[in-house]
Amino acid sequence: MAEKIKHYQYLGRQNQRIVKRQIIKKMRNLVCASLVLLVLFSCQGEGKKSPDVDSESATQDKVNQLAAFYFGTLPNADGGGIETLLSLNADVERTFTLEERYTDQNLNSKTSGTWTVDGDIVTLSSESGSTKYQVTANGLVSFNNNGSKRDETSAKKYLLRKVRGE
Repeated sequence: MAEKIKHYQYLGRQNQRIVKRQIIKKMRNLVCASLVLLVLFSCQGEGKKSPDVDSESATQDKVNQLAAFYFGTLPNADGGGIETLLSLNADVERTFTLEERYTDQNLNSKTSGTWTVDGDIVTLSSESGSTKYQVTANGLVSFNNNGSKRDETSAKKYLLRKVRGE
């Protein structure tokens, strides 16, 4: 009887070893399958980056098209005009220079900073704040004081025409 007990104990240890080996094999297969899935999904993610590259390329094309000198005489509340010269540069920082001369006063101002483009909106950002312009076929139209686009009639008065490309 003691021999049978020892024999069953021996068989129990053998079964435990076999079960452990089977578990290890299953774990190894699971890890391998997980790695394969991880590689497959990471490869699919690469394709999603191309729209961003296309978007950057489109933005850079728009920047190159808009980089130029713009000139116009905008109405002034005092009745005179404001001769305005805007230079949008296509440099890495996308800098601008805005020069304004009030025709009825001996007053000039010069502002510089950076500019961005989002669709048909150009935003000039400087230490004194930001100014928005709408891109049109004829040039750039400044936004209202309340920050909205101008109607078609007043847009003609607030138009900066493209003088020449940079």
